[in-house]
Amino acid sequence: MRNFGIRTKKTIGSAMAVAALGFAVPVAAAGTAQADPSSSRVTLSGTVSCGRFENAVPERMTVTPRGQVTKAVNFVDEETTQPYLLAFTGIPATGLSTNVRITCVDIDDGTPFTYGRTITISRPAVGIVQSVNFA
Repeated sequence: MRNFGIRTKKTIGSAMAVAALGFAVPVAAAGTAQADPSSSRVTLSGTVSCGRFENAVPERMTVTPRGQVTKAVNFVDEETTQPYLLAFTGIPATGLSTNVRITCVDIDDGTPFTYGRTITISRPAVGIVQSVNFA
C-alpha cells in the first residue's frame, strides 16, 4: 500500500470536497427549481371517490386525452376514496380535452358502477401538477 504524505492527502481531500460540492449544488438546485411553464409535461393528481354509490370502492380509473394513449390506475385498497397520480407529456399550451371514467365495485356482491367526466388537462402556472378530484 502506498503511503501518501500529508500534503498529498490534503490535496486529494480538497479535490474530493470540491467534486462533491460540484455534484451536490446542481442536484439541490434541480430539486427546488420551478417547472418551465413552456413544458408540455403535466402530472394529474387528486382523489377518486365512490361515495355516491352505497358500499362501493374505486376499482379502476381510465384517463383518455384526445389523440393520446389511455392511461389507467387500478385501485386495490378497500377505501371509499383513493389517491391517484398520472403523468402526461405533449400537453399543448391551450390544454387538452380528456375523458375520465371511474369504475367502482360494490364490496359485498361485486356489482360494478361507473361514472365519467370530461376535463381539460392544462399546464399549471406554477409547477407541473394539476389537481382534480372525482366524486
